Amino acid sequence: MDIFVYLGSCFVSAIFCGWYAKKNGDSIGEWVILGMAYPPFVSIPAVLFCARPAK
Repeated sequence: MDIFVYLGSCFVSAIFCGWYAKKNGDSIGEWVILGMAYPPFVSIPAVLFCARPAK
């Protein structure tokens, strides 16, 4: 059961990371991979702090 919760949370964080990166003009692919590879408590703060709006 725990594996399904972990996989579901990784899926949600991958979608969120890709959406946030696209919104800010950053590279979508690398953030989706980060969202899938790392747990949400690592990947979501990373994308919030590292994805910057394009200038």
